Amino acid sequence: MKRILVVDDDFSTTESIGSFLSESGYEVKTAANGIEALEVVKEMDPDLIITDIRMPKMNGFELFFALRSMNYKKPIIFISSYDNIVKKGKDFDVFVQLEKPINIFELSYHIKKLLRVTIPMMEFSQN
Repeated sequence: MKRILVVDDDFSTTESIGSFLSESGYEVKTAANGIEALEVVKEMDPDLIITDIRMPKMNGFELFFALRSMNYKKPIIFISSYDNIVKKGKDFDVFVQLEKPINIFELSYHIKKLLRVTIPMMEFSQN
């Protein structure tokens, strides 16, 4: 089972994304800021991290640099309500950047692609 960490200071965001991912078969942990996220990373070694950019205590960019200094090289998805901040993320080695409100189907697509999860082919009957 793939492990995903969702980091956002907005509880409703972590709750909705976390619930969707849990129902989709992922093991999910959440954190309210970058400092909490670093502790979770040490405990669970997630296969992918979804993080907001603007958060108290440690923002998404600071989390990114802290993770890289720990040699964490797995996919990171930045999410933000602020378009200009997301564009700034292009300066980093970030895999995907999404603007809030999050389209859960777009997020799911990127997660599957980054984790190389097999997406079942639809079967068509020949009638």
